[in-house]
Amino acid sequence: MSNSHGEKDIMHTEMQQILFICSPGKCLYTFDEVLQAKLLSPLMAGTLQDAEPILARAPLAIIVCASELIDGSYRDVLQILKREQRDIPVLVVSLTASESECEEARRLGAADCMPRPLTHDEVQIVTDRAFDVIARTRGTAQGYTAD
Repeated sequence: MSNSHGEKDIMHTEMQQILFICSPGKCLYTFDEVLQAKLLSPLMAGTLQDAEPILARAPLAIIVCASELIDGSYRDVLQILKREQRDIPVLVVSLTASESECEEARRLGAADCMPRPLTHDEVQIVTDRAFDVIARTRGTAQGYTAD
């Protein structure tokens, strides 16, 4: 889709998919209702190695990443995004999300940090915050709202 200047509407094209980097079934199930409401389709990667080509090229709206992966951590995901010059909000999901761990994740560039297990309300709040970050950092495109 293009805007009135013939430029690609970035917000519209990038609001398509959400990438989950975690053990299959560990975080996706909590996001099901929120995904349906936001009209996002999920992609799954169980390891950093599986996620890397997706991080480099796929049109992603949000990334939900376990704090620790078999072959890395959310820190590696943030480094890959920085290297690829991609501005995609990363939500870190952690079994041991202490306040200091969450502060560190945000300092490194994560949009937010959440403890597991997640309640539906927590998922909704954090996902809405991530969409607010998108709207603030990229501008609101025609037809996009954070709701």
